[in-house]
Formats: sequence, structure tokens, C-alpha cells
Amino acid sequence: MALSVSEAGTVVPAGSGAAPTRRDVLAGSALGLAAASLPRLCHAAPKPGGTINMHSYSFPPPNWHPHATNTVQIMSSSGIYNQLIEYNPETEDPFDLRGDLATSWELSKDGRVYTFHLNPKAKWQDGMPVTAEDVVYSMDSMVDEDVKPARAVTLPALSPYYQKGTARTIDDHTVEIPLKIPNAPDFLPTLALDFCKIIPKRWAESGIDVQKWENAVGSGPFKPGKFVKDVSIELVKNKDYWKPELPRIDRMVHFAIKDKGTAIAAYKTGRVLMTNWPVTNLSNKEATQLQAEEKGKLRVEYVLNAAFFFFFMNTSVAPFNNPKVRQAVNLALDRQALFNTFGVSGLDTVAPPLGTGTWFGRTAEEIAQLPGWRQLNGAKHPDDIAKAKALLTEAGHPDGFKAEMMVRQVVEFPDQAMVYKEQLKKIGIEATIKLVDSATGFQRYTMGDWVMAPQGSGHFLVAPDALFGRVWMPDGTWAKYARYAPPDWWQEAYTQQAGEGDREKRHEILQKMEDYLIFEDPGGSAVTYWTARSWVMNEKIKGIHAKGSLWAGYKHETTWYDPEG
Repeated sequence: MALSVSEAGTVVPAGSGAAPTRRDVLAGSALGLAAASLPRLCHAAPKPGGTINMHSYSFPPPNWHPHATNTVQIMSSSGIYNQLIEYNPETEDPFDLRGDLATSWELSKDGRVYTFHLNPKAKWQDGMPVTAEDVVYSMDSMVDEDVKPARAVTLPALSPYYQKGTARTIDDHTVEIPLKIPNAPDFLPTLALDFCKIIPKRWAESGIDVQKWENAVGSGPFKPGKFVKDVSIELVKNKDYWKPELPRIDRMVHFAIKDKGTAIAAYKTGRVLMTNWPVTNLSNKEATQLQAEEKGKLRVEYVLNAAFFFFFMNTSVAPFNNPKVRQAVNLALDRQALFNTFGVSGLDTVAPPLGTGTWFGRTAEEIAQLPGWRQLNGAKHPDDIAKAKALLTEAGHPDGFKAEMMVRQVVEFPDQAMVYKEQLKKIGIEATIKLVDSATGFQRYTMGDWVMAPQGSGHFLVAPDALFGRVWMPDGTWAKYARYAPPDWWQEAYTQQAGEGDREKRHEILQKMEDYLIFEDPGGSAVTYWTARSWVMNEKIKGIHAKGSLWAGYKHETTWYDPEG
């Protein structure tokens, strides 16, 4: 049955009087749990105008092409652009998708082709109309394997579903996008993420340096404003925006504040009124403490199951080019100790790659018995330490080894590094900690100039394709940085499960894939614990709510400030 989605947001089967909700349509895509501690919806009339100062946990690297950015740049540039569809930032429902550039869309009866209808009023910031040709160009750009800079985020996110060169224009405002996997339940939720931006074809092909901030041209609610390197990024209202009465603010400024104490003080004094996206330098413990201290003034919204932390290893350099060394580390990590130090009950969980609390993950009881996760009498299981030492001996390192641990000075990484250092000592690995700024860390990841590091991954969706695809498949962001490729059978199993409609059969395939990462080789990423991510907001901030994906809802076109609270 073909599905049509109206501009008002109602999902309607074509040719039918029935009207299932969007949640009915998307429930099988495992977007994740609803955001915790959500406030009541504000029904006050929005008050337009003003400036909102926001906290950015890091200053982005100098690359502003929206398809070539990593996740750090898009948090400050999202408002310049639109997507075809988006997560509705104004509702509490994490499943709520609505049109952005698209007014409606439908899936063909055979489940192989989506047709999107564009808003004829949509125009670029230079006044030219947004056309289907721009959409086709953008879809191909997002999954281009050969272009430089690499599509580190959009390629692994969309390539499981879309093949470059297959989209086509029907007319100026209609575009067809075929699916590689018929009826793929995770395609629309992925397409709605903030990094799937539509860009003008003529701009991208103009020869202008599209990686420069001041040259950015989108169709979105904001234009590039003042740029102060390592300090702040300003976005100013697009006064000719094609959506009436949006954006609701005249200006927003993203201030890079890396130091936790300084960030906390900025929230408390009102220097910043919110985080620019649901990642801060504060741990969940620190965020909940801040909310308690500023009760009535600040609120914290969480995206649950949004990410996991892992110990990151460069598999192209010794000694981590040996899977026995990687598995030794996997066994030696004390996940429960990390959770006890950084986790918050109800927000974070100790779990292997596929997590817990989802249809595809293990139960807490099963996880407690796994090597590398199990404990004995409340402490790290000694059999895991003994096995880890034996594996190092087999790998030619009976006395362990020394290596540099590169640490990006953002989120919990510096604190986690100290814990990792002590844990690795127990199997003879001596880590020398090297602190770097976030941009330098990503640059070194790209160049392969690193050995090991604490790291985390925010998932596109809490769904198997997104989890395995981004972290372990060769085109995935973290697999590329780690120079890791799983065995051929594992990659074939990934494709097989993505197209398997029987949930029980799909679960069997997924568990076999996960077993390999647990019992044999974690690849470049030894997962330690799952975490929620927090969005700190002044209570006077309205028009925005945390969604079911970490990568959604920071265009800020509906965000506004209510001086009366």
C-alpha cells in the first residue's frame, strides 16, 4: 500500500479512508526510547525577535560544506539549510516526522521508490527556486564515495538505502528516490536527520570555495554571520525565508566553551541560554546536578540510548593491527567501574554493541555473564584479566607495551582517559596521555596519526543498520578512522539483516555479528557503556524538545525566548 504524507503531517494510505498515525508507520524502525524528563508543551504565543546565546562544546574544524562536515560542524551550520523532511522539534513525540522542503511523499506499492513533492515556495537565499534537480544532486553528493573531502557522516548513513545516480526528477518540484532495500523502515528517519541537507547544485559546481563559512548558501532560516575563530559563530535571520513567521529569533551566537567550570558558570549566569545541540562537556551526572542546583531556572532534556563510549584502537598500526591485542583490551576493560564513575542510573547502561532495552539487544542478565562485562564478587572478573594477559603473550607482548593515548579535550574523554590508563596497567599496557583540542583530534584520526584514544559515537538512529554501519562497516565514520574492515562474512551478514523482514531471523543474524565483536575481535572500537546525551536549556527557551535521535532538531527555526518564562 502506498503511503502519502500531507503537509499537515498526517500519514494517509493512498486510495484509502484509513489514517494510521506516523508512530504506527515508524514504530518498526527502532528510533529509540522517548526523551526523558520532558517538560510540558508551551502553548503561549511565540514572541519573535531577539538573540539566543548558545553553548558549543567545541569549535568546529574549518570545513563548511554540509555533506563533508563531521558532526561537529553541522551543530553550528544546520540553520543555513533545509532537509527534505525533518523531526518535528516542537512536539514531545520522538517519532514525529514532518515535511521540510517536501510538502508530501509516497512510497510505491512495491516498496521500492519514494516520490517527494517539493514546496513550490522554497527558494535559495539568493532568491532562486529550490528544484528537484537540486535534490537529485544533493542525494548523489551525500553518498559519493570518491569526492574529497570525504562524506564521513552522510555516506555511511544513507548508502545502505540509496545508490548514487538512481534518483531522478519528474518535474521541477517532484523527485523519485529508489531504495536499495525495499520498504526499508529506517530510510525516512535517516533522511530526516540534520546532516542530510539539500544544497543548490549550481552553487556546489560554481567553483567558489564551498568549504568557507562566509560562502555558504542554503534555503534555511539563517545566514552565516560573524565568525570569530575559536570563540564564536553567529547566524543571522534570513529575512526572506520562504516559511512565514520563521525563524522566530533574529540571531543566535554559538560560543565555544570547552572548560566545564566555565560552561556551568555561563549557564548559571545566563551568558548562554542553552546548548546548541544535545552534547555538552558535562557528564550526565554533572548535567543532572546542574539542573538540581538551578531548579526552576534550567532544565535538562535527554536523548536516551543516543550514544555509546568505546576504547578506540587504530588497527593499521602496531600493536593494534593484531586482533589478539584488541581482544585483550576488550577483556581487560572494567565496564562497571566506568559506569559507576560516569554513568547515571536510568540514563546510562552497561551493554555490548547492540545495547539493552531494544528488540535486538541482550538482556541485562545475559550481559552480566559475558566475558569483558562480567564481574566476580563486585569486581572485575579475574578470568578476563588472565585471558587478556595470555592473548598479549600470544601476540608477542608478554610484558605488555607502551603507547600514546590521544585524548580530545571534550565531553568526558579526559576523565575517561585516566580510568582507562589505570585499567590497562593491569595487563601491562602503559599509556601516555596526550591531550589535544577536538579539531586536532579529528585531523589526526583522518591522517591515521594516532594509536589509541577514548571515544564515543552518537548513532544516526537506535537501529542495527545505524549502529553497526557507522562503527564497524568499512564506510562507517569510526571504522574509517580506525582503518578497520570486518571479515567478509560479517559484511555480508550486515546486508542480509538490513533486508530481512522477519524480526526473529534478523535477530539471529545480528546476534551472530555481535558475538564476533564480543568473543573474538572488537575491531577498532571496544564498547564500554551506553549513554544518554543532554540538552541544557534555560526554562525561558521554548519551541524545541529533545528527539529520539541525537542528530535531529538543531536548525532552531522554531526556537524562541519567552522573557516571562
